[in-house]
Amino acid sequence: MSSTAAPVPLVSHSRAVAVLLVGPAADTHEVGDQLRGEGIPVEAVPSGLDALVRLGALAPPVVVVSCGVEDVAAPDLVAAIRRNGDTLIFAVVDADDAALAGRVVLAGASGLLTRPFTAGSVLAAVERTDPDLLRHDRATYGPISLDLDAYTVSVSGRRLADPPAKEFELLRVLLRRAPELVTDDELRSSVWGADTAPADNTIAVHAARLRHRLEGVATIRRVRGRGYVLTLA
Repeated sequence: MSSTAAPVPLVSHSRAVAVLLVGPAADTHEVGDQLRGEGIPVEAVPSGLDALVRLGALAPPVVVVSCGVEDVAAPDLVAAIRRNGDTLIFAVVDADDAALAGRVVLAGASGLLTRPFTAGSVLAAVERTDPDLLRHDRATYGPISLDLDAYTVSVSGRRLADPPAKEFELLRVLLRRAPELVTDDELRSSVWGADTAPADNTIAVHAARLRHRLEGVATIRRVRGRGYVLTLA
């Protein structure tokens, strides 16, 4: 994907379920709530048998399988889901369990998530694997998610105080290109328009306010004489 391509998030109001979460409530409950808070249809089931039944009924484009799923080993469940089609399958494993990670990948997992995982990490994994899977009015980078219609900003499923329109647009441009640099001229054109280009200190003021809003989550770094870079903290 080119450096200017916009990240495309996982969301679709036309589907009954966009993400099927499989595993114990300790793994799926909070993430399910976060995804629903982002407007993403989710269903969570505790067992492998339930997962296969719901998979056939709902045909969700994405399945997240916890290694703690009841009644079947995660690699066996991943393999069974993979035999049913091209669904994106993400397996949740502990960071230090390399052996299990290898087995689920060999079984057909599209990617891995490590505990503790969040709605943001699920969305980021989908974008990395298949950015054209579903298209909607949302953009994400790590745990940061923007609703481009409602002008809202969320971090790990938690909505932040609504920023002013120009701050939101500045964040949108930086986020879509992150972690690459966006030049001052690009920011002026994208946020203010070619005919109303602001002074450098106007951009700096808005960047400083965003930096404060995202403190502890992301940083907005000024590259003197060139532009700005958004990176995760």
